[in-house]
Amino acid sequence: MTLFGIIWIILIIICMIQNNPKWMIGITVLSSTLQCDNVLVIGDSGLGPQVITSIAMIAKTFLICRSWKIKIQKKAIGIQLSVIILFLVVLLSSIKNDIISLNILRVLQLLVYIICFFCMYKVGKLVDDNYIYRLLRKLTIFLVIIGFIQIGITSGILPRIRLIQMLFYNDTLSDVVYFTRNNYFRIMSTYMEPSYYSGYIVGIFYYLLSYKEKRKENLWLLILLLIQILLSFSSTAYGAFCILGVLFIASSYEKRIKLYIILGGIAGALIMYVFFYNILDTVIFSKMESGSAIARSYWNMAAIHNFESSPLIGIGYKQSRASSIVFTVLSELGILGLLSYILVNAQIIFAAINRKRQLQNGLEYTSICLSIVGVVICQLIAVPDLDICTYWMWMNILALCYSHRICLQKIKYNMSFNFTIDRLID
Repeated sequence: MTLFGIIWIILIIICMIQNNPKWMIGITVLSSTLQCDNVLVIGDSGLGPQVITSIAMIAKTFLICRSWKIKIQKKAIGIQLSVIILFLVVLLSSIKNDIISLNILRVLQLLVYIICFFCMYKVGKLVDDNYIYRLLRKLTIFLVIIGFIQIGITSGILPRIRLIQMLFYNDTLSDVVYFTRNNYFRIMSTYMEPSYYSGYIVGIFYYLLSYKEKRKENLWLLILLLIQILLSFSSTAYGAFCILGVLFIASSYEKRIKLYIILGGIAGALIMYVFFYNILDTVIFSKMESGSAIARSYWNMAAIHNFESSPLIGIGYKQSRASSIVFTVLSELGILGLLSYILVNAQIIFAAINRKRQLQNGLEYTSICLSIVGVVICQLIAVPDLDICTYWMWMNILALCYSHRICLQKIKYNMSFNFTIDRLID
């Protein structure tokens, strides 16, 4: 067990013995951001904090609720059933292609994330919007600070502090932990690479921007987030930021903030074009001519070939990896997999941009849906994994928020009903 693993297990135990589930919820969300850490290393395999903490969250939920039943909530039935269908396709594809025995740990990992997602619906009634907001804000401050420390170390400005690596980057088994590189001038904070960080940093930017009454409090944090998005030098981050900005503008009721976003976007684009043209040329304009783009095109062609060999159910979960989630899902899970993936996320996208749904669900829920859309955009561009940590982190937050809002609606309904009865009696 690693030093980080010892500390993390102690934290889990402390959170488990607390009566308040907010501790366990908080550490579960935090675990989703520690992508470069292993709690346990067994041979050539490492076990990260997200899986272990999600299992602990599941156990904590059953201890609190004193029930091993996971009920599907009527008002959330669409997205919950869609997630179940997606997993059944993953399981069917693995069994059909006779790889379930070889792939069982990866399938179980996805199952743990899904069960944890359902558990968040059960404990969501025990938290409120302010808890979710404060949790994400504190987490963001932490990641921003680590991000600046990371770029200071990888660029050579700061010395390589052994303790930092032991606590946040102890994964030596993966080839894509970019923290180990020297003369690396891109921010990825606690994530393996900038593209993975994009799914969090872009989503949280628009999440915080959605809070009109909190903008003054978060102005400095929004500026730092924008700086880190720029310093990621990631086409994934830039693409997701721009597309999500268009969706934010289209769905927002505030004319002033729309104007600020448009003017800010134009100013940012001009600054990057004038002062950082070489970087823009590398990550955007000449991207298709780069070695990375050529390699990705080969991955996509291989994925298409796999799809053509098994169009309905694919060649099996985690048996192929392309440059986009669409090619990967088609290759691994076929048409059934892609349809189930679309079914899950179409409901989230609709909730994020439909104004009628915004009024029904409230600002908090809508802003979280928008953040998930940001991760989906990153998946479409360059993060082709169904089990990507940022996606399931935001899904857990969505479940917490939705369950809390349903609970509030029930309370308001009961208060209104009791008030009506009292008036009738009088």
